[in-house]
Amino acid sequence: MSAEENRRIALQWIGYLTESRYDELFALGAPDATWWLSGLKETSPFAGTYPYAEREKHMREVFKEKKSSKFTMRDITTEGDTVIIEGSPKVEVPDGRVYENDVVLKFVFKEGKIQSLREYLDFLAILKFMGAQEGSE
Repeated sequence: MSAEENRRIALQWIGYLTESRYDELFALGAPDATWWLSGLKETSPFAGTYPYAEREKHMREVFKEKKSSKFTMRDITTEGDTVIIEGSPKVEVPDGRVYENDVVLKFVFKEGKIQSLREYLDFLAILKFMGAQEGSE
């Protein structure tokens, strides 16, 4: 696949994520693809490397229902089989909570499928969204 095709698929991935089209999102991955999330395993069960397909249950668990969702694109870099996207997701759920973060996503493609995805983000934003309390004073 061309670098331009890989870029198109990565942007399609962002669209599927924003629209909660998880079946289509996960169909973009190769059967043996992996998805790594930054963070410490001690503080989050979501951190580390998992099979790409297993991330669907994590996403559905965190974002069960969405009132609105958008992704603000900051930058995209494409070189060969690698696409890097920098952006900011913002998700509002019906109870009024809002998840906002800054992320960098590194996609590696092989034959038009995502082979690996590395996601760099602030895990504190996810934990706060999920109801974790900051340390007491």
